[in-house]
Amino acid sequence: MLSWPKLLRTQTAARKILGKVTDNTGAEFYDVVIPVTNSGTGIRRQVSTDEYGKYSAEPLLPSTYWIKGNGEGPGATHVTRVEL
Repeated sequence: MLSWPKLLRTQTAARKILGKVTDNTGAEFYDVVIPVTNSGTGIRRQVSTDEYGKYSAEPLLPSTYWIKGNGEGPGATHVTRVEL
């Protein structure tokens, strides 16, 4: 399960997306690779979760991004559309 990312806005054009990867019991997953894709340009970057299951993608330009989390079992793949 991929929790809903949080959007942080700053005074510059750059933005960031923060998120956390957990299962349905709330257990955190570390070292999970999260692809973040700019839907306008197709440019993809990958970030990894830390020991608490948290990840941060930054700096990002204002655009629409797709964030994908993969796992095992039913409902383990989650794709989120985020507009910055």
